[in-house]
Amino acid sequence: MVQGHISPAADAKEMPMFDDNLTREAHALMNSHSLQRAAALAAAVDPVARLWCRSFGVVSDMARERLTTLLSDKALAALAGGVGFDLIVEQLDQAAEAAIRHWFAVVLGRPVEAGATPLAIIRLAYIEVNRDGRWGDAFLDPRAAFAELASDVEAAMIEPTPTIHRRQMTRQVL
Repeated sequence: MVQGHISPAADAKEMPMFDDNLTREAHALMNSHSLQRAAALAAAVDPVARLWCRSFGVVSDMARERLTTLLSDKALAALAGGVGFDLIVEQLDQAAEAAIRHWFAVVLGRPVEAGATPLAIIRLAYIEVNRDGRWGDAFLDPRAAFAELASDVEAAMIEPTPTIHRRQMTRQVL
């Protein structure tokens, strides 16, 4: 044997043999921990998606599912990056806002300004044009017919009506 070189065979002789039952139990414990983390993640993602959709007056399951899928990807990335569960909800909230802001930027053909006010104005306009549920399924859909939706939202933003102000809904804090 060469000095300073460790052979796998030599290591195997010195290492204690583990009981197969203990190994199986360890794997089962790790898998149950992974399942618990996945369940906790799902429990965090779904309410955030529901609240954001509801704050825009959207009751479409398709739209909620699109946001849930997007947020699940973000949550998994956050977990992989070592972010604790206490910060995940905050990051999910930020990711949902960013996704909605980006979608409206695509719909309107212009960037949505930073800050709460521009998004709130767009939200109220969207609620107004979607009060009959016509645009609910298109919410966050990258393939939606944007021209008509954009003109409807722009028109509602230009001339706020008393209806919009009556339908204002404060966003719930998680």
